[in-house]
Formats: sequence, structure tokens, C-alpha cells
Amino acid sequence: MSLAHHPSDELLLDLAAGRLEHGPALVLKAHLGACPDCRAEVGRLEAVGGALLADLPGTVLAADALERALARLDTPPRTEKIRVDLPQILAGEGLGPRRWLAPGLWLRKLEREPGDRFTSYLLHTGPGRQLPRHGHVGAEYVCVLKGAFADETGRYGPGDFACGDANLEHSPRAETDEACLCLIAGEGPLQMRGVIARAFQIYAGV
Repeated sequence: MSLAHHPSDELLLDLAAGRLEHGPALVLKAHLGACPDCRAEVGRLEAVGGALLADLPGTVLAADALERALARLDTPPRTEKIRVDLPQILAGEGLGPRRWLAPGLWLRKLEREPGDRFTSYLLHTGPGRQLPRHGHVGAEYVCVLKGAFADETGRYGPGDFACGDANLEHSPRAETDEACLCLIAGEGPLQMRGVIARAFQIYAGV
């Protein structure tokens, strides 16, 4: 089954060029795992970039370049790993505790990489449950890993990619026959509407 929603060409180019921060890159890679067309396009862009780099003159490495590279290899692995039934690109990502927000609704934050402005997390929404209405401070990237949800912009099924910004205000609802699990990277805190929704946001930490 073909997917209905894909990243923009600009986002795919940023991914191929290594310009995306860790959180957004994970979300796009989760989509690539389900979308052969986008995966092929990123491969093509990487090949073009590699050919251009091959034509550039060489540069002298810093004196401590080898030492720093070896130090990274000695860094101990993260202590907790995401279960293997999730996309392989998430293997080895650090996870916080599962935080229950309401019946059928929980999230688990991913460990933030140094310099990453995005908060990344897994969000599980039970069948038929709806999130409180909210807006966004900055960009938000979403890939559906399981199930489906719908909001004012359309329906998103497994593998679909969604991108929101400060102009988006919505209240996504999971479909009634199956729970929805999404990988999300948000640039800033959600802008919840209403006192109860704001309490939800404070507890969730997103």
C-alpha cells in the first residue's frame, strides 16, 4: 500500500546533506524505512553529494582528529534500548520512563543529543482517543509507526509523515480499531488550549 504523506524535497535534501538535528533525522528515517520512493530519493541525493565532494580539494585534519574519533568509540553504550519491534533506526536510542497521561495515552521521551533543540518521544494513543487541542511554537515532525490518526489536515497511517509549524492548531484522534504509536520530534513546547490541557502539558513535559 502506498503512503499518503511524505516529507518535502527540502527536508529530504537536508537529511541527505546531514543538516538535520538528531530528532528530526530520526523521524525522517522512520518514514524512509516504510517508503521506498523517499528512500531512493535520499540515496540519489547522497550520491550526488558524494560526487561533488570528490571534486573538492583535500583538507588537513586537526592534530587531535584521530584521538577524538577513538574517544567516541570508547563511549559506553546507552543503558536502555527500544524494543526490536520498532524501526531499526531507533535501536540503541536512550528511553526515559513510560509516562501515563490518561487511560490508553502514554509517552516515552528519547534521550536528547547534545545540541539538539528538539524534544523527541514516542506517543501512544489508545483506540478512538483524542489529544487535547493545541498549537505549536516551532516545527514538529511526526512519523506513524503503528495504527493511524486523523486531524484537520487529513488521515495518517503507518509510515506516513506529518509536519506542523506555528500555524497549525489541531486535536488529533486515533482511529477506533487500533492504538496509534507515533515517533515525534518537536522544536518547542506545545501550546495547549484550556486549563486542563495545560496541566496535561506540564505533566507530559512536551
